[in-house]
Amino acid sequence: MFNYNFLIFPRQVKAVLNYTLFNRASGDVVISDDGNYLFYKITTMQNNLCSSYDRLGSNEVSTIVASLDTIYDHYKQAGFDEVYFSAIPNPASILQPAPYNNLIPLIQNHPKMKMPSIDMYTLFKQAQEPASLYRAGDTHWSNRGLHLWLQQVNNILRKRKQE
Repeated sequence: MFNYNFLIFPRQVKAVLNYTLFNRASGDVVISDDGNYLFYKITTMQNNLCSSYDRLGSNEVSTIVASLDTIYDHYKQAGFDEVYFSAIPNPASILQPAPYNNLIPLIQNHPKMKMPSIDMYTLFKQAQEPASLYRAGDTHWSNRGLHLWLQQVNNILRKRKQE
């Protein structure tokens, strides 16, 4: 009902006023500490299971790794040549990493992790323009981020083919 074109301008004015006067965004987004990015609020909340900043319990990573190992064993027994773990970090964990809980590296480097990883966290973190790996105003990766992942997958497949 409120998505009429004539209402876009007043909504934009409201957003500018909220940002300028109160230094806050509205709705489901938060502004990064440096003021350069918007993040999906749920990914930055300190006490939310969906957040990159949520505290990890002492056994959480081990439980996740055990589940991934079960999945790995299942698909290997089902006849797959190989099964890979590839977690794409959300923008908050790369563009504002200070409170990041390091879930992805902890899983990838866990001593009991059987499943080989396609390490996109390190690649995204080391990118010259990490913001360009994500769509502006979105939590999803951009075509550039997707292309980087696809390059990694293809490199791994080429190596396996040569073995």
